[in-house]
Amino acid sequence: MNILFTSSTPFHPLRGGVGRVTDTLCKELQKRGYQVFYLNADWGDADQKKYDYPASVTILPFENVDEIQSIQLYRKYLIDYNIDVVINQDALFVDFYNNIGDLPIKVISVIHNNPLINYNHLLNDLLTLRNSSLLERMKRIVRCLLYFRVKKQLREYIDKRFVNIISSSDKILMLSPYYVESLKKFGISVENKFDYVYNPNSFPLQTSLFKKKKEIIYVGRLDNRSKKVGRLIKVWSKVGKKYPDWNLAIVGDGPDRNQLEVLKKKYQVGNLTFEGFQSPIEYYKRASIICMTSSFEGFPMVLVEAMQFGCVPIAFDSFEAIRDVIIPEKTGELVKPFKIKDFVNKLSNLMDNGTKRKIMSDAAFKHVAQFDVNYIVDKWEVILKSL
Repeated sequence: MNILFTSSTPFHPLRGGVGRVTDTLCKELQKRGYQVFYLNADWGDADQKKYDYPASVTILPFENVDEIQSIQLYRKYLIDYNIDVVINQDALFVDFYNNIGDLPIKVISVIHNNPLINYNHLLNDLLTLRNSSLLERMKRIVRCLLYFRVKKQLREYIDKRFVNIISSSDKILMLSPYYVESLKKFGISVENKFDYVYNPNSFPLQTSLFKKKKEIIYVGRLDNRSKKVGRLIKVWSKVGKKYPDWNLAIVGDGPDRNQLEVLKKKYQVGNLTFEGFQSPIEYYKRASIICMTSSFEGFPMVLVEAMQFGCVPIAFDSFEAIRDVIIPEKTGELVKPFKIKDFVNKLSNLMDNGTKRKIMSDAAFKHVAQFDVNYIVDKWEVILKSL
């Protein structure tokens, strides 16, 4: 079977979750005898070309995908490479790859996010300051005045998108069963085309745990609009001073790093380091706890990765898929959104209680085995064979 993965940008495993997931799936599918190809709209930047991709990469030779000529060239590609299945990894935003016409090819649309995130968290997003300027504060007032109009427009957009996705797909895959249920409640006709498949852990399944240090980590993009890392710094300003032998390492980079470093100085926070963008593996191995303070996530893959190395997760109970990963008080801690005091108390309790951490660490380690690539690709094979 010849499988084509499509997306707007290349599937570089260090440039985002979709790239990492696709890279992992591709390698396992190839091991099982499938032929895999990549098709992308643009390289993005020169660094994207440097990675040794496991599949042949083709970049679309045109800019406007809405032109008839573009569609004709795309369909010619599908014929030339004898593609059996197109897996659109950008399905929530891009229809182009589903446009196969009368070709005998199956289309799987993968939605790598909660499709209702923007709708459900609209007010929170409108209230979030992009910077600390007076102009931005005035813009926030205007955004909030437009709340009901924007909410209505979002509703119309989501309805229209799913009409297109359903009509052009043989299968629609979500990241969590909770998201399928959310669409049902929202009023989307969730017919038998819908299913869910968890994203696979991109790291090999660990066979034993590592010796842990008194270290807490955050791993991810420094984007305060969604990740809300400022909340973690606020939490640490209340916790870190009480535990001088513990360290908080923020692993990652992004547009709000400078703003977060200013926040660190404002709260006079010690034993906190900004580690920049790098592989998190060594941090996963030695850290005892991983924190997530996001308002929302599509799927908290970074927690799955860390838990495989025995890190105990603590996060706000602010999006459905978090409960696929954290079983409260068993595999980690969930905090009522967005109670800073409760987060402080639960984090402090974990830091104080080594026995509790060890029990949770073992449970977390066992729980995330279900996200191992072998189990995930087993389900992918069932879906592929059912088309």
